Amino acid sequence: MRESTPAERVKELLNEVIDLFLESESIPDSPHELVTTGQERRAMRRAADRLRDGEAEVVSKNLYSKKQLIRIFDDTIRRDEGREKVRERFFRLGEELGRVIDEDPPGTRIAFDEFFRDLIRQAKKDGPGSLAEARRRQLEKLERVVRALGTVSRRHKQPQKPGRVRAHDPSTRIPMIPARIIDSPLPGETVIPIPPEDHAGFERMFIRIGVGTSSWVGRFACGLHPSSTVFMMPNTKHLFVSACGMGYILDLKSRTLVERTGTEVVGTHRNDSMTIFLVIHNSQSLEAFGPKGRLWKTEPLGSGGIRKIRYTDEAVIGEAWQKAEREWVRFTIDGATGTVRQER
Repeated sequence: MRESTPAERVKELLNEVIDLFLESESIPDSPHELVTTGQERRAMRRAADRLRDGEAEVVSKNLYSKKQLIRIFDDTIRRDEGREKVRERFFRLGEELGRVIDEDPPGTRIAFDEFFRDLIRQAKKDGPGSLAEARRRQLEKLERVVRALGTVSRRHKQPQKPGRVRAHDPSTRIPMIPARIIDSPLPGETVIPIPPEDHAGFERMFIRIGVGTSSWVGRFACGLHPSSTVFMMPNTKHLFVSACGMGYILDLKSRTLVERTGTEVVGTHRNDSMTIFLVIHNSQSLEAFGPKGRLWKTEPLGSGGIRKIRYTDEAVIGEAWQKAEREWVRFTIDGATGTVRQER
């Protein structure tokens, strides 16, 4: 069997790197910021098992339910074990790439150019949502990783293993905002009515936002749907609150109402990097917010029902229920403009 030339081997290794990065996208994220050690992950596993078996209970129930805490433990373990395996394999591939490049620098340089050009051409041909487009996105990831590692040498030397680090850059991480519905505030506790004026016919509910001395209680006018939630928005300056479907955007520092966003909010969704935050209205339309504020709001995408939302670098993809056709129809929304394309 003929051995691969250095140029051919470079393309094989680049394909392995791209496949590795694609595989890494299935690794879950976790709100636990610090990267865990093996010992800490074993402790998390035991804690999750004890919670499942009813041998332990959640201490801070105003922060997490049992189900949420188990999910955090599981996702943290999968995240750090998965990334550890990806990192080790990436370094092995990088070392082999360096050895192959040393065998034929001019030929392998041409192979790099051809590989990138062919991948980009195929992605343009197949279009958004295709496997080729997903593979093209990994080229950008590869460039970011190379810049971060500072691998300007042709030998691709493996950097020293990092110590205890955060899973994400803290300057870009979106903090979690604990919140819970309460029956009534504590005696003498200040309550902020939102909106300040009374709404005839709308019930009010109390939501405690934050924990400890920094927490506060809002008395929110309710909407027309049972969904209630609180999230930090991508600009980290505003909170999104849904009180039984009534949507509010609040200023984080002053705790004042900025604007209202509908009466039938049924849920929210966000990408892993938290550059897009979606508000789902009446199971029919999506409203998107980014780090600089509102991005767009769609017209109804279907007859009631949105599922399988996911993200690429350029788009939001999902499925909407079409009553007339009695089927789920895929949609793609341009992340920058909000332009909708439906595929029947």
